[in-house]
Amino acid sequence: MKLKLFFSLAVVTLLFSCRKPEDSPAPSSIIKGKKWKLISYTLNGAEIISNFSQCSLAFNADGVLQITNEGAGHAGTWQEFSDPPKIEMIINSNDPYVNLFNKKWEALLLNPGRIQLADNKNNPQEIIKLDLIP
Repeated sequence: MKLKLFFSLAVVTLLFSCRKPEDSPAPSSIIKGKKWKLISYTLNGAEIISNFSQCSLAFNADGVLQITNEGAGHAGTWQEFSDPPKIEMIINSNDPYVNLFNKKWEALLLNPGRIQLADNKNNPQEIIKLDLIP
């Protein structure tokens, strides 16, 4: 009887421990066709959001990226990559702060209302947080 109980518990434990983890959503399923407000930009741990007081990003379905910073519009492109999820932004601008977005950003957080992207490729580390504009 004890052997039967042990075997049953082992099988149940094995079945529940073999569940496949949920896949992360594709970045495009969260960001595409929406407008996002930049709420945080940290450079090596220091907040530099003051340079982006009125910054928003729109990721259009056709791959066009529109960034508005302090009333000035900047156009570029965006593209997604997987494994790990990344978003590449390419902007041609005379604004040196807007050009900081030119890179492949790793998706740290992808929620319908907030995304967080990081660039750990070079020092210093950069992290941006964006909230959905309803």
